[in-house]
Amino acid sequence: SIHPAAWWVVRYVHPRGTIAERAEEWRVRVWPDGRLLDVRHLLADTAWRDSVSDDEARALARRGLAAAQLDTLRLVEAKLAADIKPPNTAGVRRKDITITYTDTSRHLPGQALARAWVTMAGNEVTVVRQGLELPEAFRRDDRQRQLKRVMVSGALIFGLFGLLVVGVIFVRRYRTNVVEDRPLGARRLWIAAGVFTLTLAAALLNELPRALAGYDTAVEWRSFLGSTLVFGVISLAMVDVFLGMWLAFDGLRRRVGVPFARANDTWPDVLRAALGLAGTFAAIFAALRWARVRAMPMSGGDASLDSALPWLVPVLSLPVDIVMHVVMPALVVFVVLLLARSTGARAGLGFAIMLFIGGALATLEADLPALRYPTALGVVAVLSVPAAYLALRHYAVTSAITWFAASILLSVFDATRGMFEGTTTEERLGAVLAWVACGAILMLVRRVCDRREEGPAAPEGTRVGV
Repeated sequence: SIHPAAWWVVRYVHPRGTIAERAEEWRVRVWPDGRLLDVRHLLADTAWRDSVSDDEARALARRGLAAAQLDTLRLVEAKLAADIKPPNTAGVRRKDITITYTDTSRHLPGQALARAWVTMAGNEVTVVRQGLELPEAFRRDDRQRQLKRVMVSGALIFGLFGLLVVGVIFVRRYRTNVVEDRPLGARRLWIAAGVFTLTLAAALLNELPRALAGYDTAVEWRSFLGSTLVFGVISLAMVDVFLGMWLAFDGLRRRVGVPFARANDTWPDVLRAALGLAGTFAAIFAALRWARVRAMPMSGGDASLDSALPWLVPVLSLPVDIVMHVVMPALVVFVVLLLARSTGARAGLGFAIMLFIGGALATLEADLPALRYPTALGVVAVLSVPAAYLALRHYAVTSAITWFAASILLSVFDATRGMFEGTTTEERLGAVLAWVACGAILMLVRRVCDRREEGPAAPEGTRVGV
């Protein structure tokens, strides 16, 4: 099997001093098993090093390759490039040289070449690295293809977003409420906003190591800290977005006629419906994941490992994930049901929205030949539409609280998969904590069902739902 290359990058910088002093930096790359990959020394353009001739540079490069334990016998020089730096305060210019070598023992398809590069700042070898050099025509075509895909997907996403916004405004103005239950009063809404704010702030603090890894030494340390703080404060404004989406969801839900929790629903009823709904969507997601696994993985490991506390990442993302996994699809379904009255019109509008979503996802995905089973992916994608419709019809029309319980159970399924597929202790611990957090949230849902404070059930004859 083919596994993607992965390594740790450790940076050593000067956070204080002049621009030239802060420009000096050491970067060390380490393999996951602790072996040293390479070391890179970055210098300011005005930092002085004695310049060398081309022949002296070749000798230094050979010694650098040998120190990096590369076989110099199979490396053939392909290019030598010199770069004259700006003069320093003494008016002296430093000459940097980069020598490119071709590995003659490796024959790659498509005119790709196995290369080795040695860069010298004056008489100091600053970096020795290996890699692949792709043909310029291929890189140019790939950039154009990626740009087109981003433009198409962006246009589709903005088109869908505009349709939803217009639909929500139209529905709220011209459709009346069918049910009048309000699950969250002002006090509970403020509590929910406080929980979202705390979890989002904790997530931002937990990701500070990732922000620190991207520190640009050209920026003063105090400016970097200030910009990071401002970015964190702006990010907290996402709570307003979540609240706005919740209010839109709650308003459309009452116009469709779906109560938040029925007076005659018991906790076992809600749990059975949530299990059916979550199980159906978990099966759909598993089939899609099986069909779309790439032959060449694009990345390895867990991106959360560069967080301060990696095992907290699944827990801190739970509140946002649970709410967004319900609110976003529900808004689309509600807009379709309220804008179109007949079954044919709903089917047509729903199909158009599915084209928007499917087109955006398709343009963001890798090319079809990179998929394991592209035909199976298409079949599963087509069959998932009626499967999702039947699941919604038979399980989700009882009450909106069923949807949130199903979203929590989906998070439980993901945590279970993480416990078995996790490769690190942090991942497994995070999955266990996500299990515990999901259990606590389910107990809150059960408490809502037991108290039945959401008002009377909607009359069956006024339901607009699926």
